[in-house]
Amino acid sequence: MFKKKALILFVFMICFIFISMDNLVAQDLDDEYEDEELLKKEADEELAAFHQYSVKYRFGKDLKVGDKVVYKVSEDLSDTDYELEVTEKTEQGLWIVEKFDGIAVHMLVDLENEKLLEFYGFDEDGNRHEPELLQDSKLNETILKMTGMIKFTGVPDIWNESPVNEFIDSQAGRINCHYIEPELTEEQLKNIPSEELENVKQQIKSYYSPDVPKLIPFQIALPLLISAETFQDIDEGLVKNIQLELKSYEKK
Repeated sequence: MFKKKALILFVFMICFIFISMDNLVAQDLDDEYEDEELLKKEADEELAAFHQYSVKYRFGKDLKVGDKVVYKVSEDLSDTDYELEVTEKTEQGLWIVEKFDGIAVHMLVDLENEKLLEFYGFDEDGNRHEPELLQDSKLNETILKMTGMIKFTGVPDIWNESPVNEFIDSQAGRINCHYIEPELTEEQLKNIPSEELENVKQQIKSYYSPDVPKLIPFQIALPLLISAETFQDIDEGLVKNIQLELKSYEKK
């Protein structure tokens, strides 16, 4: 029982409740705004900002058409699969499609300049949504507000990279990985019994491999907004973390 509480409520709480940016923003703003159109506008702005800002942390610069990953979510959380694939190359960049829970998100990404150029998606009912991309000033303002919300939840903001590698067994096979682990604060450590500490530390490691294309799912991108430098420097694909495990992959 403690392990789930420590991992879910304490370390990565915000990630597990973050199913849809629209729902999150609408809930936060409900008391402040009564106008439905204004609510939708604010939700669309935060959704666009999140995708724009996280490009440099989610996608590797060496991606090619045909690169693909499929992740399964921890069985304790849901049966959701997250699928990301590079589907097309244009003069502007690469089209990357992400699918989960009946939702499909289409992103035209300029990898060299780490820019999101176009962005639209379809919800579970097949309705198309196309939030307007934000200018830099509005983007920065929105991200500052979002990161403040995330830090309040206690997500770790310092991660350390291990000098040693480990072999990880996954549905995609046995993969040689390196890992990073969060540096827990004194406040966080106070809430973890000493006999559980090593187990918790093991559970919250994130494993990466150069054999896997770097296509990081929307599901785990929120912590990247805090631990920006650590995650941006890793130009390798995710193999496993507390939420996700690699199910299959293709690298061209």
